[in-house]
Amino acid sequence: MRLWTGYIGNSPNVSHTTAGIVMASQGADVVLTDLEEVLYLPEMNSRRQNIEVKVKPLKWGESIDHLEAPYDIIVGCDVVYMK
Repeated sequence: MRLWTGYIGNSPNVSHTTAGIVMASQGADVVLTDLEEVLYLPEMNSRRQNIEVKVKPLKWGESIDHLEAPYDIIVGCDVVYMK
């Protein structure tokens, strides 16, 4: 199962990393996304747990072509929509 779990917003957090690590530990092929400047956080946390995940940059409103879709499931954490 291919899974994309990502954070979309403007401050770093770890909730999507935790969700992604748990899903990867159960056999899912996980891609974690976050802002470029904080990608070291999910990379560091997944390495500490000895869990293999892909980590890619994503900023809200930009193309997702580099994320190698399609995915079976997309998990969003701390997703905020403001008009």
